[in-house]
Amino acid sequence: MDAMPAPVDIPHETPERFISAMAKAATGVSVVATWGVAGRAARTISAFASISAEPPVVMVSVRDASPLTRQISANGMFSLSILSPEQRRVAELFGSSSSAEASLDAEAVNWKTDPDHSALYLENSASSFLCDVSEEIVVGTHHLFFGLVRRAIEGNDKALIYHARAYAAPLKL
Repeated sequence: MDAMPAPVDIPHETPERFISAMAKAATGVSVVATWGVAGRAARTISAFASISAEPPVVMVSVRDASPLTRQISANGMFSLSILSPEQRRVAELFGSSSSAEASLDAEAVNWKTDPDHSALYLENSASSFLCDVSEEIVVGTHHLFFGLVRRAIEGNDKALIYHARAYAAPLKL
């Protein structure tokens, strides 16, 4: 796994100003979870993307300092559950800087298993994706995990969004 070198000779924005400007973006809110030999953990993230439909691949970004990074790497699989507006409490639970990452059994969370019991995902999500890690790269302070989607589950028709450092529900215009 190769890290992208930082361009030292090219001027770039400060982290504080970059983060402040990025707060203006409206993003979906999701929980990425993993399970297996390295343990079970979950974390709220807003940096994820659809990469390809053929084959189906999604990408999630996890802070390098998070224990979840090493667990996804070792387990070789993850689920991505895009949260619905009703799951704001779940987003807050797994988004806090406390030890919620290890707390997959929290009472506020309704975990579901797929039919062959090999994957966990959040019930009542807008949608969920059960993935095998196909590639992992390090960029700056984050690991990018690319997941080959084994199963996509459609759920609620609305997704929770995060904008200007607050949760919201989308409105159709």
